[in-house]
Amino acid sequence: MRRLDSTACWSSVRPCGEVTYPFLQVQSGVQIPKVLLVNDDAASLFALESLLTSAMEPNPYELVTATSGKEALRKVLTHEFAVILLDVNMPGMDGFETAEAIHSHPRSSSVPIIFITAYYADEMHRLKGYQSGAADYLFTPVIPQVLQTKVAVFVDLTRKNLELRAKTAELSQLYQDLRVQRMQDLERINAELEQEVAERKLAEQRAHDLSIRDALTGLVNRRSLIQQLEHAVATCDRHQGECALLFLDLDRFKVINDSLGHQVGDDLLVSVSSRVRSVLRGSDTAGRFGGDEFVILCEDIANEDVVLDVAQRVVDSFAEPFNLQGENVFLSASVGIAVASGGTCTPTALVRDADAAMYRA
Repeated sequence: MRRLDSTACWSSVRPCGEVTYPFLQVQSGVQIPKVLLVNDDAASLFALESLLTSAMEPNPYELVTATSGKEALRKVLTHEFAVILLDVNMPGMDGFETAEAIHSHPRSSSVPIIFITAYYADEMHRLKGYQSGAADYLFTPVIPQVLQTKVAVFVDLTRKNLELRAKTAELSQLYQDLRVQRMQDLERINAELEQEVAERKLAEQRAHDLSIRDALTGLVNRRSLIQQLEHAVATCDRHQGECALLFLDLDRFKVINDSLGHQVGDDLLVSVSSRVRSVLRGSDTAGRFGGDEFVILCEDIANEDVVLDVAQRVVDSFAEPFNLQGENVFLSASVGIAVASGGTCTPTALVRDADAAMYRA
């Protein structure tokens, strides 16, 4: 099965060079933060540049562009950047090599780098990005608000650091006799900035968790599960292996939900997800597809008996009643199974066949 990579589609192309905004060089005596955008594809570079410049007004910064790793290194030697947006796949010096070179220089060793790529690699590929010093790893087409928010965090932090640096120099010149008191104020401001950054990082982490997990059950959500399924099918295609998809639907859930109330229904879904997870193998992935439908992805299966064993354990886990607000509720589940062999199935077909098998059950 061929892997389907998500790529960006841009409709406009123009030559790209360094973008400068003379009116942004200095703002109230404080240097404006700079952002470096590195991409060898002219269309992608223009599209990302347009996306970033459209969000500059409330949080201005200077955008500098480069079309290769070597050009990016030259920019780093002459500019101080709040964050670097770096393409992974570039001819000559790729993104990983460029990141390592940037962080090897004392001047730019702590500059945060966000990798942007259209290649949906495996976890080892993404790990390589973080080992190269990445602060984040995004896939195109990027969500504009996500990219703009991430850039704004680093720009805002850099701006405050620049303001702090300028204020320190001013205080040192004008208030020598109040140095101790002023330094205490600066330490307090810096602590507040660090706290603000920590809170923003925590908020980003929460947003990330919500983007890949079901808010009610904590299982992976439909979108994340489809991505993992695409990767599993592609792996089967490459290695002529097998993976399986189990589609699980709760019998009589609507009756329970309507008669006992939606809160009880939600509690039941949470209990079901906990039981299902408890009987799975470590390599299996459980997700909520929507409503009372759950999906289990079984990778690396030696034969179909392994899948049947997983399905039987899931069905057996419903033998005991669920205690909901002091009442014992008995529930059963219907399970459909679809198996994908290397080169014989697509993710869409696998979901369709598992769903059909579940309805037959």
